Amino acid sequence: MAKFVPKWSNWDDVPWSLTSKQWEIEDYMNNGGKLVGLFPARRWGKTWYAVSRTSRLCVTNPNFRALFIGFTHGHAENVFYPLFQRLLHPSWVSSVASKLPVRINFRNGSLIDLVGSTEILQSQGVSYDLVIIDEVGDQDPAVWNQYLQPLLLEHSGTAMLLGTPKGTHSWVYNEIVINPDSDFKIFEGPTIDGGIISPANIEQARRNMPERQYRQEILGEWVSSTGLAYSEFDAATCVSDQVFNPELSTYVSWDFNVTPMCFCIIQPSLINPDGFVVVEEFSIENTTTRLCAEFLKDWLISHGFKRSVTPLQFTGDFAGNHRHTSAEETDWQILTSHFNDYVDFSARRRKTDFVRTRVTHCNQMFFDGRFKVSKKCPFLIREFSSMEYKKNGKELEDKHGKVGHRTDSACYFPWNILPFEDVIGKWNF
Repeated sequence: MAKFVPKWSNWDDVPWSLTSKQWEIEDYMNNGGKLVGLFPARRWGKTWYAVSRTSRLCVTNPNFRALFIGFTHGHAENVFYPLFQRLLHPSWVSSVASKLPVRINFRNGSLIDLVGSTEILQSQGVSYDLVIIDEVGDQDPAVWNQYLQPLLLEHSGTAMLLGTPKGTHSWVYNEIVINPDSDFKIFEGPTIDGGIISPANIEQARRNMPERQYRQEILGEWVSSTGLAYSEFDAATCVSDQVFNPELSTYVSWDFNVTPMCFCIIQPSLINPDGFVVVEEFSIENTTTRLCAEFLKDWLISHGFKRSVTPLQFTGDFAGNHRHTSAEETDWQILTSHFNDYVDFSARRRKTDFVRTRVTHCNQMFFDGRFKVSKKCPFLIREFSSMEYKKNGKELEDKHGKVGHRTDSACYFPWNILPFEDVIGKWNF
């Protein structure tokens, strides 16, 4: 684990300034408040506030015990631990355990455990004075209701649930925010209240983001998330006449399934220099990755694609291990073995924990006019026009696997290949 770096050795010297809104939470908890739901917009400073309060309590109260829970162990370690590194003086810390859970031990007997929700069962039998759950709207409700509340009982501890509004479908919204019987004190607010992002950047975000996304992420509203998933797809503006051109750089985006196997061909737009068009769609039943690779090779040859001249790049599902034909060979390895002799061949993909994140990114590309679909892809157009979220607002309604694979294959492309300027950005302490 990396070292702690601050120069201050007295807590009173720590530059942990709070905004007026954060002071409201601090005053509430210092005056006996036990349960806090902190659900502001992005870049409000909720993570920084949670880390700074926890650090102060551990340094100034011997034997204080705190638990931080992320969606995964990596999330907890990569988001929270770097902030603790920048805040805690090494003289306050006696040791750090790098194995699960990551534990920061203080010389005064206090400790902070950092875990993912999947490891929370390992914490049973341990009591805490403070429990903090990040991205609680993406967590299983049982993490709080069944496992964490009992951990607070022995010390009459406090809890902070952190997150940004995830829509009115969310269990957090229905069970905590609007539930009149909830014991939680709710704190909310727009990005501007955090004092981190300038008004100019917020105004730029308003101009550049779809309305529903802006209201949720910047204004901090609980927006209804039912209805169409690809809400920014409009056949009048997002459908193109462009067709496959064997002389243009070519991308193939894959969604690996048992059946059907879906992939699509995407090429640079002939009209928008920053845009791309899905020019062909494929959906093949009861096949294998190897057979699909051979089919694609034959298709490219028959359509005049020259492997020694035109660049080819693959993207798609990050895992790529759904259709392996042996224990040693994944989908991506199979595809690479078939196409690695093509000029400039490469495979690009990145991980995403939530379908909703990928769909939001795709909607941004539709909104910006950077991603379109050719008229030659009628099934894909139909899916983009009709796909809906399930009632939980987090998963797509795939009609028991009958639809959604084509849109999945296309949606991986903007997520993996087309970054967009996030004017809200990331904030580092």
